[in-house]
Amino acid sequence: MIVCLDGAYGVGKTTVAKVVKKKLFWKNVEILDSDYYYMSWIKESPLQFVFGGTAPQFNANFISKYLKLIEEKAIDSGRIIISVMSLSDDACVNGLLYALQDKGYDVKHIILTASLDVLKQRVDNRPKDEKIFAISNIELQLHYFDKEFKDAFRINTEEKSVEVIANEIIQIILGG
Repeated sequence: MIVCLDGAYGVGKTTVAKVVKKKLFWKNVEILDSDYYYMSWIKESPLQFVFGGTAPQFNANFISKYLKLIEEKAIDSGRIIISVMSLSDDACVNGLLYALQDKGYDVKHIILTASLDVLKQRVDNRPKDEKIFAISNIELQLHYFDKEFKDAFRINTEEKSVEVIANEIIQIILGG
């Protein structure tokens, strides 16, 4: 199973994914954090950043490489892959989400949500460059999610603990 854990900047995707993995300790869960892999890839091939796009979801070269990584990890049918990535661009959605679905993988698309004001507050303590980039894109991301993903699972993260959000994701994963 592949869980595409999606949402705007600051919604808590990575934090929640780590708690889900911890709670599902008896399962073979692996988190693939696109930001981590993207930064590692940029360090290996800096020109890919310049010519491919400034964020993972906008970089076609990275999307292709990340898809291969997900597929390699998904070979073990007993494994649960949690892909942490904001699917907020057509190239990313087509190159990852729809590509995985078209290839027959069991994909659960879960969007973590919060209001624009809450998300802006959550990214307020990030480093200046990251904060500016996030705030300039959050509204576009929210609009994209609303427009493109009518059938995705949605979990509102406002006024909920990480534990409660993780439990909701686990119910989706386990089919409850």
